[in-house]
Formats: sequence, structure tokens, C-alpha cells
Amino acid sequence: MIRQARVFVLALLILAAASLWPAPSRAIEYKDILGSWCSKTAQLTFTRDSMRVKWFDDNQMAHYQVTKFKFESTTVQIYWVDMDKNEVSAVYGEFSADNQQMYLQKNENAPRREYRRCQ
Repeated sequence: MIRQARVFVLALLILAAASLWPAPSRAIEYKDILGSWCSKTAQLTFTRDSMRVKWFDDNQMAHYQVTKFKFESTTVQIYWVDMDKNEVSAVYGEFSADNQQMYLQKNENAPRREYRRCQ
């Protein structure tokens, strides 16, 4: 009887420890980035081959050809052709578990910026 109680307590401890163990993170993929994202200043809409930007202050829009996505475990680097026909890129990461928030990673041209899913 005491042995059964010890086994039961040990099983409960193992279950409790397993429930506290963080779930393995999953890799970022297309479904995580495609669609519309809004910051305080602009809306970005990504498809597999384009990026549309709409600035809120003046309703100006720009459309860029996306040349590739480089997926890493927690980030995605998106490459596109700018107005001067140069290939440029930006890295997005810090995706929330519910995939409703991400951050543009700070780079030489822009600060770290929050984006949320939008319509």
C-alpha cells in the first residue's frame, strides 16, 4: 500500500513537472507572416510575391515585389525590390503564440516596431 502511494505521488510529481516544462517553439513559416499587419504608422500586407504598404498619415500606398523569404527558427527575413530597383530586406520576429503580434527587428533604416494583425 505504501509502495503504491509512493508510485502515485511520483507520477503526480512527474506530471506536474512536465506541465511546467516550456513547449518547444515551432519554426516560423509562410502562414505566420502572410496577410495584413498594422503598426502605429502603416499597414503592411504580405503575399508570397508582394508587399503592399499603406501609410496612415497621408494614405499613400506602395507596392513592392517580394523576391524571397528566408525563414529561421524564430524570425523571417523578407527581401523585396525597392523603388530604385535594389533588393533590400527586413527581419520580423518575436511572434506571439497566438500569431497576432510581431516586431520588425531594429536595423540601420528603422527602429524596432510592433505590428499587430489587422483587416
